[in-house]
Amino acid sequence: MQKIKVSTYFDITPTGIVHTFRPAALPIKRKGFTITNDIEWYHRRRQQANWETIFQIVMMRIQPETITEPKMKEVDGKKVWSFVFKNELESTYVDPASADPLYILKQDTEGVPMIPELEASEQLEPYLQVNTNIFFELLDD
Repeated sequence: MQKIKVSTYFDITPTGIVHTFRPAALPIKRKGFTITNDIEWYHRRRQQANWETIFQIVMMRIQPETITEPKMKEVDGKKVWSFVFKNELESTYVDPASADPLYILKQDTEGVPMIPELEASEQLEPYLQVNTNIFFELLDD
């Protein structure tokens, strides 16, 4: 079984805001915060959309055994969001022409559009770039 860590400079905070904006639903309480206006709602929805995008990339080829909720941590003055998932089939992301056991996952990720503003501390291009704004690491179990 593979244990894979994903880290990114994009804000992928899972907020639980998954529906269209409805003023009548305000205030909305989710995951330790309260949304009281449309600006806050759109901000939280965009964070959730970034998380959904990364999660969908992972889910394109597998159903992960375990997936942790992304957490933000400052590393060398940069905000980095990370999560870990387990993949039962170690051959899923292997390309026979590459020595990289995560080659296919990285290829699936490259160039996918993201929302760059939000809470990111870096100036980001609006798409994923492996080893520039998203990183993958095999962990020991």
